[in-house]
Amino acid sequence: MSTSEPKSSQTTSQDVLVDITGGSSSSTSTKQVESQAVKQRPAQSSSSSAQEGTTASYKSTESNENDKPVLMNDISRMMETMHSKNLMLKKLVRMQQARLELLKSENDELRKDVKRKDAQLRNAEVTIHGFTDRNSTRSSTACETRKTCRRRALQAARQTGAGA
Repeated sequence: MSTSEPKSSQTTSQDVLVDITGGSSSSTSTKQVESQAVKQRPAQSSSSSAQEGTTASYKSTESNENDKPVLMNDISRMMETMHSKNLMLKKLVRMQQARLELLKSENDELRKDVKRKDAQLRNAEVTIHGFTDRNSTRSSTACETRKTCRRRALQAARQTGAGA
């Protein structure tokens, strides 16, 4: 095997090992060989896009080692951005919690109002069933159905609500 060009179209880890060390590898660990193979493997694909991707990744690794201050500035900018987004999300959470509390209090008020109206309606039904209706001369016990009684109770509740 020659070190300039392997015979097969794909380089195996054994080929790379021979290419890198020039002989057998009894003292070199497999992980070291694999990492060296990834760094130093020539592009064997016939596709030009695959070769460009391999070359670009190798070049980007090389340029990042030389541009550590630029990388640190990028990381610093990303951290500032994440911090500002975090603060904005916390503010949104507080606003939503305040809105939830407001809705809960409104819900409680509406429940109390419904209970009060329900009690008024029950009192009006008792009045209709127990006594003579104010709008007629006959007794409420002459109601044909409960639906009629409920309707009369609602009317009575509306009249008392409108009068108050």
